[in-house]
Formats: sequence, C-alpha cells, structure tokens
Amino acid sequence: IPLCAVCFKPAGVGTNSDTATAGIADTNPSTGNPTQGEVSFISLPTSGTEGTAGAAVPVDQFPNALALAPVQKIPGIPGIITTTNFAAVATASSSSAVDLLNSDSNSFVTRISGFQLPTGVVFDPVNQDFLVADSTNDSVDVIDPNTFIANPFRVGIDPTSLDYNFQTSTLATNNAGSNTISIVSYVCPPVQNAPPSCLGPRVRDVLGVGGLVQSSLVAVGPNSIAIDTKMNLGVLVDQSNNRVLLVPLPH
Repeated sequence: IPLCAVCFKPAGVGTNSDTATAGIADTNPSTGNPTQGEVSFISLPTSGTEGTAGAAVPVDQFPNALALAPVQKIPGIPGIITTTNFAAVATASSSSAVDLLNSDSNSFVTRISGFQLPTGVVFDPVNQDFLVADSTNDSVDVIDPNTFIANPFRVGIDPTSLDYNFQTSTLATNNAGSNTISIVSYVCPPVQNAPPSCLGPRVRDVLGVGGLVQSSLVAVGPNSIAIDTKMNLGVLVDQSNNRVLLVPLPH
C-alpha cells in the first residue's frame, strides 16, 4: 500500500498508533531545495488504500530518523498521560540538529543544536522525553519537549541506533564503532534546572555482537536495533553477514 506518493527518498519512519499517524522523513524534498529535507505526516488507512498526507514540513538537510509522541493515556500506567503532539527528527545536516515538529498542525516548532551526527531517536512514554543517539559524541541525549533542552549521557562508541523498553527501563544502543550493544539502566533520567536526585542513566552491560557493519551511511543506523517489549529481546540487523540477531537483554 503506498503511503506517501510525494516522498522520493524516504530515510526514516515513525508511527503513533493512538492517532493512526505515520511520519516519513524524506531526504529529497518536493521543493527541490538541496539544503533541506522534509517530513510528511500520513493518516494511516483502515483498508487497502493510500494514506492521506498533510502538507510536508521542511526540516534540516538529510533527515534520517524520527519518533512521534503519543497523545493518549498509556495503558497500565496510572496517571501517565502525554501532553505533547510533537515529532522529533534527527538530521545529518551540517548543523547536526534535531528538529521538533507539531504532527497535528504539520508545522515546525524548534531546532535543537549541539549534536554531532544524530542518527536515531525514540520516545520515552514514561518520562515523556525524546531519546536521541548522538553518534559522533558517543552519547544519548534526553530532550525535554517542554523546555527544548537536551541532556546527554555517555554510552558506547558511535551509537547509531537505539530503542527503549519502558516496561523494564532498559535502553539499548547499537554501537557501530565497536560492534557492541550498550545496555543502559534508565531508571533515573536527568532533571532540568534541578540537582540530580540519583546517579542518572548508566551503562550497566556491554555486549559484544560482532559482524556489524561499520559504515558512514546514515541509512543503516536509525533502524538497526529494536526491542521486543514483551520478551525484552533485542532484534539486531547484522548486515555484513546477511542475518538478523536475536539478543536476550538483561532486565
């Protein structure tokens, strides 16, 4: 089923199952401006028809990954209700920024700078933050969508992809520079404008997986690792050996 007839070189996709919305990062925008990318938000169809796309939102050059924040109450977690309708877009532009967009109004909100080649982003539904893999800085940045401030913490060498299981507070990064996975204990995220109440996120385990591609191609980074939240199982792309690795993650 074609979802975005106006997308020419899509490099990343994110979804919001609560609102049946998908966001597609396009590195070759319809405007023809080579210094920009764009993101299209699609209303997902209920049958085998093409999705309905809103107006494309211009972003920084080379958008490669995005995540959407849900806007409804999270089942099983009393009191947790997300209040944002933002999407975070990691861009491999010369500014290496993360752009925040409003997925309801198809509009640009703000640009957050200070990154060095961000290549992966997920949404933390418990703390209601965006988590961004900042590959060249060897860190993950926690972005507060209310203050637009990013707080980094160190992980492995060249983290190009990440995923988060909020049920077990397990954050995993795929570190392309060292062929490893970092398992981060993420039970105490940074707090803005306040002294730390705990030690904060810390790498608790490093798993050597071997055989992973070390590549400067942004396209292999954003979606190379995912976590099955029910089994806490890491699913990892091993491109050099043409296989997928299933990695049990510690709780």
